[in-house]
Amino acid sequence: MDNQTQSHNTFTLRQNMDVWYQAVEAGDFKKLASFMIENVVALVPQTPAVVGKDNVLNSLRQYFSRYRQEVAYRIKEIIISGSLGIVRIEEETMVFTKESGEVTHLSQKSLFVFFRDDKKGWKLARFMGNLNQPVEEDNESSLEDNDAGSLLKTRGLL
Repeated sequence: MDNQTQSHNTFTLRQNMDVWYQAVEAGDFKKLASFMIENVVALVPQTPAVVGKDNVLNSLRQYFSRYRQEVAYRIKEIIISGSLGIVRIEEETMVFTKESGEVTHLSQKSLFVFFRDDKKGWKLARFMGNLNQPVEEDNESSLEDNDAGSLLKTRGLL
């Protein structure tokens, strides 16, 4: 791939991310759907994997019926190899519960995987998110001394 094509693809993926987050904040499901391939997979924290465009959109509709969010994000890396594009992002998200008005701050790293179709452009194939939750120091126990799963559960990480 020549430098001009590489630059164009990088620019296009950056634009896609801008539009994606604008659509997320607006709850614009039609716009979100336009980004996805039919068998898209979403892997987000604290939920099972969601497979398929209709299922992902239904999941988003349920989420946004209860919450509104504002996202500040920074693209950390874009890798393009042929028809595969990977975008690595760091996010700071404020989640507003519609019913109670409660506000929660989430910090996460996300990975978007796009496939390029010559006719349809870049389409989202996979989305993965990982919350940034530091493990607190505990002088009384360590992973060597305890069952790792039990330790993570007691710290609220599982």
